[in-house]
Amino acid sequence: GRSGGMDNPDVLYAGTENGVFVRSTPGGTLNPTSTVFPGGGVADIALDPNDWQHAFVASSTGVWETTNAGNSWVNRTGNLGNSNIRTIEFAEQGAVDTILVGGLTGVSRMITDDPGDWHEYGQFLPNAVVYDLDFDAGDNVLIAGTLGRGAWKITNASDTLTTPGLVRVNG
Repeated sequence: GRSGGMDNPDVLYAGTENGVFVRSTPGGTLNPTSTVFPGGGVADIALDPNDWQHAFVASSTGVWETTNAGNSWVNRTGNLGNSNIRTIEFAEQGAVDTILVGGLTGVSRMITDDPGDWHEYGQFLPNAVVYDLDFDAGDNVLIAGTLGRGAWKITNASDTLTTPGLVRVNG
C-alpha cells in the first residue's frame, strides 16, 4: 500500500464471512476494522493504489467503500444490477477513477465522480460469469477471467474506463 507518496509494504486487508480485517504495521496482527463491516460475506477487496486506507469491498450485499481503513463504511451498490459479485478492481485514472465489478452478468463499472451509478462495461466481453478482474496500469490492459469462456483482455483500457456509455437506438 501507499499513502502520502510513501510505500507501506506491511499493509494487508483480508475478508471473511465475519468481516474485514486490516494490518498496517510490520509484524502486526490482522484486526477487525474499527467499525464492523456491514456488508456480510466478503468476496473481494480492492485498494486505491495511492492510498491504502481507501478501499472498496465486494460482498454478498453489494459494494462498500471506506476512506479511512474501515473506521466508516459507505454503501456504493446504488443501481448495480450485477448480482452475485465475485470480484472488484480499482482502476486509477487520474482525477476520476473507475471501480469495476465482475459477477453473474459480466462486468459493471462505476466512475468515482458519480458514486452508486453503475453501468455495464466491456464491449467485446462475453456475457458470462466473471470471477476475476485485473487492471494493469503500466500496460493499460484489463483482464477478465470468466467461467467457461476463458480469459479476455481489453487493450488500451484507459480509453474507455471513464467514458460514459452511449446507447444508440435505430428504427
